[in-house]
Amino acid sequence: MRGVAPAVPIRLVVLDGDHTLWHPVDVICCSERVLDDPEGSADFTFRPDPQDPDLAIRDDGVRFRLAPGARAVLAALHARGVRLALASWNHVPPIRNLLAAFGLLPLFSQVVGGWTSDKATMLRSILAAEAAAGRPTPPDSVLFVDDDPAAIYRPMAAAIGTRFAQMGNPAEVLSFADIARLVGVD
Repeated sequence: MRGVAPAVPIRLVVLDGDHTLWHPVDVICCSERVLDDPEGSADFTFRPDPQDPDLAIRDDGVRFRLAPGARAVLAALHARGVRLALASWNHVPPIRNLLAAFGLLPLFSQVVGGWTSDKATMLRSILAAEAAAGRPTPPDSVLFVDDDPAAIYRPMAAAIGTRFAQMGNPAEVLSFADIARLVGVD
C-alpha cells in the first residue's frame, strides 16, 4: 500500500516462561516451592521425562509441559536468524535448568528473570545484553509474548517501545503457530 511504511521485521522474540513457553502441570510455577510462594527458590533442578521430550520433572516431582508447537516454532525462528530470549518472574537458575531439560537452552541468546513483576527492567536488560554482544536491537524489532494475567506487561512493553502479544488472548496469540505468523515464519 502506498504511503504506509512497512513494519519493522521482528529480530528478537522475548517469551515469558510459566503459562507461555511451558505450562505447570501441577499448578506450581517454575521457582515456587508452594502455590503463591512469597520468595521462590533458586535451587530447583529439572530432568526431561525419558518418554516425553516435552515434559520436564523438577527434583521434587513437580511437572512442566512445553507449550504445544513451541519446539518446532522456536527451531524455525532460530534457523531464520530470529533471536530468542526469555523474561520470567522466576529465579534465573531454575529457568535455565528447565530450558536445558527441554533441550532448548542453546536456542536462547538471553535468559533473564527475577522474583519480581518488573518485566520492563528485564526487557531493558535483554536489549542491553544484545547490544553488548554486538547485536544492537531496536525496541520496535522486538516481540514480547506473555500471558500477562494482571494486564501489567503491555504498558511496560509500550513504554520501552517493544511490541507485545498476550498469550491466551484470542485476538492476539493462542499458540506458537500464531507467534510464527506474527514474526512471518509460518
